[in-house]
Amino acid sequence: MATTDVVPAPITPAQSPTLACYPTSPIAHFPPPVQAAVRRPLRERCGFNLSLKIHTTCAQQGRAAPWSPKGHVQPHRNNLPRRRKGQIKRIVVVDDDSPSTTEPKPDSEQPPKGERHLQEVVPGLFLAFKLADAAADAAKRQEERYTHVIDICYPPPGYDSGAIEQAYEGRVHRLRLVLPAAHPADAERAGLGLTDAQLRAARDFLAQALPYVSATAPRPLMSSAPCANVRILVSTPPRRPTDAMSIVGCYLSFVSNKGADATLRFIDDQADILSIWKWEVSEDEVGKIERVARMWSWLSKVRR
Repeated sequence: MATTDVVPAPITPAQSPTLACYPTSPIAHFPPPVQAAVRRPLRERCGFNLSLKIHTTCAQQGRAAPWSPKGHVQPHRNNLPRRRKGQIKRIVVVDDDSPSTTEPKPDSEQPPKGERHLQEVVPGLFLAFKLADAAADAAKRQEERYTHVIDICYPPPGYDSGAIEQAYEGRVHRLRLVLPAAHPADAERAGLGLTDAQLRAARDFLAQALPYVSATAPRPLMSSAPCANVRILVSTPPRRPTDAMSIVGCYLSFVSNKGADATLRFIDDQADILSIWKWEVSEDEVGKIERVARMWSWLSKVRR
């Protein structure tokens, strides 16, 4: 029996199927491409058009200022308007009329020459202007028999302004208070010329002489008890009632423990006081009198 050689057929490897759904490189087609068709808005597809117009009555605002490095403006105290000093308005009045030939009347009443205007303020305390004739003035004082005299005078020879001298002459206790020298041009009334030391000396001089109680045990301002044995005169040069009234106000304020302003107003309201002695002390002078009246004194603790 014959034999034949069997040759095996060649085996070809089977080809692997191609996977088309997976790219060979995933980066090549990633991200996916955008769709070409874009949907239109609804208002375009429906053919709807809308126009809006706004009318206002406000004024057109100005253009905003550029940004400032100082920051925004807020109601801070630095941004508020500052107070300014009030300006004084000056009013000029032009008068075409010719000036009057009559001399204007002085603001204050001047004592006529030769008149003393003797005034008793409280029992035992008198005020009077000096006479031009020194001898006649001394004779008047001697006739009225004063026991104490406060002599307010201009500087005599050998005395300086502000001097204080107390002496006992001819059975009269005398306190001399020297004023500043009078200027020849001073024709109107002068203000307070006495110093604090002179007012204090006059206060203690009166408090020691008159039978009034001290400030620690005050009584009514005007005493009804007569001062039969004590008569005090405050003598002042003409056109100087302020010095005399300041002494009286300081003394009465001290012994009554009342304010100087209230004391002087009480005197000014009295109908029996001559007008030439009233309203002669200014507010600044009242403050000075009040300060002197409240100064310490050894008489403050003495009951009279």
